[in-house]
Amino acid sequence: MRPLHRLLCLGCLTLALVVEARADALAPLRGKDASTARAWVDGQRAAALEDLARTLPPADPALPWVALRLARLALHTGDTGAAGRWADLGLKPGFEAHVARPALLDLRARIVARTRFEPRRIGVLLPLSGPYGAIGREVQRAVELAASAERDVRLILEDTRGDADGVGAAVDRLVHVHGVAAIVGPIGALESREAAIAAERFEVPLVTLSAAEGVTGLGTHVFRHRLTREAEARALAEHAVRRLGLRTFGVLYARNDHGLALRNAFWKQVELLGGEMRAAEGYDPGASEYSEPIKRLAGRAPLEARRGESDGGDAARWAEINRKARDPSMRIPPRVDFEGLFVADGGDRARLLLPFLTYWDIELKTHPEQTNDTLWSKYGGDPPPLVQLLLTHAFADPERARRAGENARNAVFLADYTASTPEGAAFAEVWTSRMGRSPDPLAAHAWDATRRLLDATDGAKSRAEVRARLLGRADWRGATGPSRFEASGELSMRLQVLTIDAADEVVPRVEELDDTEEPEAPRP
Repeated sequence: MRPLHRLLCLGCLTLALVVEARADALAPLRGKDASTARAWVDGQRAAALEDLARTLPPADPALPWVALRLARLALHTGDTGAAGRWADLGLKPGFEAHVARPALLDLRARIVARTRFEPRRIGVLLPLSGPYGAIGREVQRAVELAASAERDVRLILEDTRGDADGVGAAVDRLVHVHGVAAIVGPIGALESREAAIAAERFEVPLVTLSAAEGVTGLGTHVFRHRLTREAEARALAEHAVRRLGLRTFGVLYARNDHGLALRNAFWKQVELLGGEMRAAEGYDPGASEYSEPIKRLAGRAPLEARRGESDGGDAARWAEINRKARDPSMRIPPRVDFEGLFVADGGDRARLLLPFLTYWDIELKTHPEQTNDTLWSKYGGDPPPLVQLLLTHAFADPERARRAGENARNAVFLADYTASTPEGAAFAEVWTSRMGRSPDPLAAHAWDATRRLLDATDGAKSRAEVRARLLGRADWRGATGPSRFEASGELSMRLQVLTIDAADEVVPRVEELDDTEEPEAPRP
């Protein structure tokens, strides 16, 4: 026999043996009932099943079971194309009476539902009932207002009840039953996490309204239309260092998740920019008296650490100034060695603790032109340094700013929404005419998120196109100002620099070093 012929014959023999071996691998299926056959196939690895599907005879009764299993595996990973091809293999002519046919038909229907795309349907995931129902219904109003001018748009609402359980199933319904082009919401951290996982699995764009860090990292289809507390703190630190020229800082923070997140982000950004953190003191969020942490912030506690210090005439002067004070800590000079003080807390507690600062001689700069010279008579000599107060966006609320009083004047804070811009004013007018009151930032973000999705879905042919449009729009302007989505899914936006004037009104802050460019929330 010639070598070539011998080689071909050996190849044929090898192929025959491989096919026979693979066919023998199906021996456990022969003569078995449907449940046994299905259990056996379900126990095999995908690679082995793909191998069998390619080599089994076209009419082999094991083929539909193999195809069903492979289709389910593909659908689970989000590969609807492969899932459809495997399902079609198990449904081909000749298998009409096969026991696996009903399951294959059901799977095929699910695949078709998953590929259904209704460009003018937007899913809405919000806590419409439960402990956060009031917040959810407020956001619902903003979403519905944003869509009210679009007659062909249909909003499909799903109530999360403020609970992460069932959120994945809700996303499944929105995609497979209703064919939504995209989803807005949820608000809460846990619900948003579950929604993000499901949205990535089903490849549907989701624009969450949660301020919790880490949500957008769960998938490439997940976006956020909200300013996180960490991003706010980073932007405030950047403005303080680069625009105000401050280099040394103290921070006073509530000992809870919110306060710690603000403190850590601010601290890290200050040091990244070459600044220095000189003092950091926390307090109990439930406290109503703040002397102890502020004493430590002012270097007046623990008192034992200051005993025996030689402050010369300065110490004698302070002892005389506060000779009637019950607390002996008042009779030693304060040690205020920072130029800026960040109060890392919400508006109400921050407002209550401000008077304690001045009581313990941390003097706040309450007017842009104020200097230490104005304090000489108060202290009978060299006064403590003036400190620039830095606050959170909570003070953008005009009522809270008015209640804060003189201590909060000239403070610097950032906001992601005010009615001072043309777009913000237009939204505020629509909202106020319907609701009879001013909107809050969350309503503004919900309005903008919905309008962005309406723009992105208009005329789109697929969810992939919707996602690409969300990423591709770099010049979008809304109630929250100019912004764009980064590749990470996070919102990059221009924040407004605000202050409180002598009339206790919230007004834009203008810095000498500022060229009218507003700070941009820095990326993580």
